[in-house]
Parts: sequence; C-alpha cells; structure tokens
Amino acid sequence: MNTVDFESLHNEWVVERVAREIDRAVDDKDWERMRRRFAAKVRVDIGAVTGDASVEMTGDDFVQEVAALNVPAKRSYHIHTNALVSVEGDTATLTAHSYGWNYCERFDPPVYEVWGFMHYGLMRQGGVWLVNRIGMTKLRESGNSSVSTWRGE
Repeated sequence: MNTVDFESLHNEWVVERVAREIDRAVDDKDWERMRRRFAAKVRVDIGAVTGDASVEMTGDDFVQEVAALNVPAKRSYHIHTNALVSVEGDTATLTAHSYGWNYCERFDPPVYEVWGFMHYGLMRQGGVWLVNRIGMTKLRESGNSSVSTWRGE
C-alpha cells in the first residue's frame, strides 16, 4: 500500500505558494509582501533587472528594482503554471511556465507580453521558505518593450 508523505506535500505546496505570492505582490504593487518572501541575499538572473548577467543583490535592492519597473501607471498580470517543485531538507527549487502581461496607456501600443520559464531557489530559515535565487528564461515576447522597461520617469 502506498503511503502519502504529507510533510513533503505540504513543503511543496508552501514553496509553490511563495511563487504565487510574488506574482500577486507585483501585480498588486505590494512591495512589503513581496520583500517578506526573499532572503537577505538573492542571486538574480532576470534580464529586465540585471541585463545579461546573473547578479547577487540584497532582497531589498531586488524588490526596489522590481518596484521601479512596475510603477503605479503600469498594470500587470503575472501567472505561472505547470510548476515542478523539488524539496531536499531545507532547500527547494521550483520551475514553472510563466506569462506576464503589462499595460501602460502612455505608450502606443500600450501592451507588452512575455512567455518563458521562471526558476526559483529557496531556503528554509526559522521555518519560513525564502527565495535566494530567481531567474527567468525568456521564450517569447510580444508588443512594446518600452512598456516593460519604463521606470515612470
């Protein structure tokens, strides 16, 4: 008879929830909630934030960069699907298909879309899962890239 490892399932669910909360925090522009999901130091590999490099930065600096790229004049919708989670002790990884929609009426056309894969590395500290690595592999983008890169200046 197969037994269910509820602790493993719980950890996988919590890790996936962290990624969903980050997506939602970006769309809601809730930077405090987003910050709570990141470790003190984060390895970032997201072109809009770091260009072509993988960069280590503080969790505060990363969230500030994301906030600068998601000013109130922009609306967004981020989702991930088909997430696969692996947990080994106090570390975890999550990879998922990702879609992002960004809209800002000051641009013509006002929409930018991106499809790809999100990659998260997490560590458990004091019973809390925190992201210490985040990256995106871009597969396709469409629309006006100025919508994505505009910082509200």
